[in-house]
Amino acid sequence: MSGKKANGVSMVEHAGWRVSAVSQAMMSSEENDALLEARICGDAFTLPGVVFPHNVLRIEQLADPDGGEEQGMKCVLEFSVRAALQGVGPADPKLSVLASDSWKQKSARPDVQHLDTTADWTFSTNYHGSLTGAELIGRSAGPASPTEDPDQPERPRLQTIDLERCRQTNLPIRFYAEVILFEDELDDHGAVLCSVRVRVMDSFFLVLFRYFLRIDHVLVRFRETRYYHVFGERVIVQENQERESPLDALQFKIPGNSFGDPDRLQPHVKLLRSELINWKLSM
Repeated sequence: MSGKKANGVSMVEHAGWRVSAVSQAMMSSEENDALLEARICGDAFTLPGVVFPHNVLRIEQLADPDGGEEQGMKCVLEFSVRAALQGVGPADPKLSVLASDSWKQKSARPDVQHLDTTADWTFSTNYHGSLTGAELIGRSAGPASPTEDPDQPERPRLQTIDLERCRQTNLPIRFYAEVILFEDELDDHGAVLCSVRVRVMDSFFLVLFRYFLRIDHVLVRFRETRYYHVFGERVIVQENQERESPLDALQFKIPGNSFGDPDRLQPHVKLLRSELINWKLSM
């Protein structure tokens, strides 16, 4: 793998794109107070236990290497902590945890407690990244069922992520980075991890943004967004997925040590929703 790295910033330029990843120190108490005062996380009275406020992944088109005139707006794809936390919504009333003195009992099971607040204590974000400089040309609830506007002409079948190409292990990796945005241990009742990864190959790049939640004895949740682009083509493919399963449904399917590893756990978690989006580059 190639790429420049200094002061927590790694970068590569390839095929008319620049990819940069910033991984720096966790948030100070002063930064924590400033974010809370700005209500960056809605009605939440606290922020995740570990926040990396300066961490960011940015993928941007470069100017025409041949010196030609730009025909439109350059595409920029960015993932930041602030935007991810802004995507946190109200609390999900069905979530519960075990053995917490500060949570009000509202269940038929005496050992299950529910959080008595409207803020989302799991920090479940609906964030998909920030994409500019591209035109929406198609959206579907699944790869085979594009939504159609009866007043618009029929659209071609949407492009999908080439999974076979992405799984090839014999291809050289030009650049790889993983950037952690925030994480939390839910007062020792589970784990939250929000991160983004990028892999740049000779012919394409693939991005995975992932929000992972595990509440011990309760459930596992994934909210994932992938972006896939083949260099030289005009389309970026975006795939959004949401997965969730009760932990009871998983404990006999996978080894116990897999519950702390999101990569090993994810394939076993039930897919609830999937969305496919195609974006057209303007230059």
